[in-house]
Amino acid sequence: MNCPIGIFGDTGVGKSRICNRFVSNCYEEDYMPTIFCSYIKPIVHQKNFYSLEINESASDEGFVTDYTDVIEKSLGFLCIFDLTQETSLHKISEFRYRILNQKNLTKVPMIIVGNKSDLTSERKVLSETGQMLADKCCVPYIEVSAKFGTNISKCFEMLLDEIHPKNNLIPVKRKGCLGCIQWLVT
Repeated sequence: MNCPIGIFGDTGVGKSRICNRFVSNCYEEDYMPTIFCSYIKPIVHQKNFYSLEINESASDEGFVTDYTDVIEKSLGFLCIFDLTQETSLHKISEFRYRILNQKNLTKVPMIIVGNKSDLTSERKVLSETGQMLADKCCVPYIEVSAKFGTNISKCFEMLLDEIHPKNNLIPVKRKGCLGCIQWLVT
């Protein structure tokens, strides 16, 4: 099953490094800003085969077209922030709003991801703070380290669980209360 995923986050949070770690199990020390990147990763999860099409969007406001294309075709989203930069956490709400607004939904499959969990002495965002934002958005939260590969596969698996919940339930578009979604049994 083809499964397009959108990756969003501020500049320098490690979007490309997370994708490279997941797809190729490698980590590049040198930072190169990315305008747009697309990756394909076949995986088996919960006894199902998926071909993940991972689309990393540009962080720069100048690439709005990029955002809209990625949002339009994605079934789920990883919204990534840097645990050592509190300002990157505040951008998550902006990305989430943009996604919900464009999709005309009140909820989409999404995971909030705090990257750079290995940099404990430089940490500026507490786990509780990241979890509070995730709770407010009604989405799961996970902390990862692209450098060491900690929880990288798990965040993608969590997103697949959000996209394709157990018991064959499918989300139905519903306007009304924020964060509400109606489930239809197939």
